[in-house]
Amino acid sequence: MLTPYRPDGLIILTDRHGKRVAIIDPVSRQVTRALGVAAPLVVRGASGLPTGLTVARLTAAADVPGLRTGPFEAFEELLNRFSGVFPDQGPYTGGTVVTLIGHHFTGATDVRFGPRSAASFAVLDDATIMAVTPVGTGAVPVTVITPGGSARIGYFFYIHWPSLQGIAPSAGPIGGGNVVELSGDGLSTALLVNFGAATAHPTAVSDQQLLVAAPPAAGPGTVPVYVTTTGGISNRLLYTYVAVPAVTGVSPRTGPVAGGTTVLVTGTALSRTTAVTVGGVPAASFRAFSDTLLV
Repeated sequence: MLTPYRPDGLIILTDRHGKRVAIIDPVSRQVTRALGVAAPLVVRGASGLPTGLTVARLTAAADVPGLRTGPFEAFEELLNRFSGVFPDQGPYTGGTVVTLIGHHFTGATDVRFGPRSAASFAVLDDATIMAVTPVGTGAVPVTVITPGGSARIGYFFYIHWPSLQGIAPSAGPIGGGNVVELSGDGLSTALLVNFGAATAHPTAVSDQQLLVAAPPAAGPGTVPVYVTTTGGISNRLLYTYVAVPAVTGVSPRTGPVAGGTTVLVTGTALSRTTAVTVGGVPAASFRAFSDTLLV
């Protein structure tokens, strides 16, 4: 088994008989170790060969510094090139199913998230492990332990539970589209905002503030609003969908030019009226007594 000298891969050179003769560091482009062990190799590519090598049909025809004269065949073996933890965030209560990508996982005896073992894990193949996170806090290293040793694959970030404290405005039109500001804590990893059964994708301004366009509703009424983040689901606040107001009657219909006349307005959806105008001129004052009566 080869242990990678760098996490971004190694280049293996073999002679025409399939014997490994050297390991080349793809970054420094220098021979890092001479080998004498013959073993079959899987052809991955021939990129990143040292300067001076000419490759034709995966055959290096030039000399390799530090080794006897070629020709050699060049193979690139991707050892932990794409290693990592996916996803790398989840709630502090644990229970997140993550995929670990790496190499030489066969026979793994433990997967640790910081000091704690995974709630459970399964080795799918030599390069893949599925694991369930334990409870935890903060950023912790993820380590795979095998009989041959241990390797740090990446980090997992525990996110605390989100909470909502404010919503503004707390009402809007049935058709939606108006921007609603949510304030609270733990909101930076927000994925969705629910307005009842309808969902919307928010924009996180900070860990304490979200902006979201309210989705349309089937009809007027009050619905719970809550946020789903990487850390979990928040508490609920209330948002009211308001129908477009309609005026069905005005009494009296006439009055002096100087104004001052008390007018009764009847209709529907009047309880949340924010402005009244007469001929384009704002009313001196008004009050909504119910959803059907305004004075």
